[in-house]
Amino acid sequence: MKWRDMLIGAIITLVITIVGGIIVYVVGATIEVGKKTEKLVYELGEPITFSTKNTSIALQSMKIANVGKLTAKKVSIAVKFDKNTKIVDHKIVMSSGPAGQWTLSPVDEGKYTFELPTLTPNEFVNLSFLQEGTGDAAPSLAVKSEETIGGRFQV
Repeated sequence: MKWRDMLIGAIITLVITIVGGIIVYVVGATIEVGKKTEKLVYELGEPITFSTKNTSIALQSMKIANVGKLTAKKVSIAVKFDKNTKIVDHKIVMSSGPAGQWTLSPVDEGKYTFELPTLTPNEFVNLSFLQEGTGDAAPSLAVKSEETIGGRFQV
């Protein structure tokens, strides 16, 4: 009789283990742990100015980054400067180096649009503008992708 009780106990244990495993699998598959999303942020640096009696120039820098866990696609960056500011030159540096791709489209005087096919997680873009005339206001910056709209970097 002892072997019969042991066999029944083993079968019950096996059934409970299988049912428990199925429950854990189904519940685990429906719960999203740490949902992957893209998160675009930007930071507008303070301009570095050089002003004399005859000239006024400034260097304005800005940084755009994807701090999310998913690649942002079709990223568009729009920068608009004050009407009293003339852009002399610009520089674009991506953290991915030469592998990074982008296109620049000057929309009109003082407004530029940068298009990036992708911005991978933890990848960033530094934009620098050499401007003549410091203008009355800081430039405005907008960032968006196919899925989200970027916001200012919050510490």
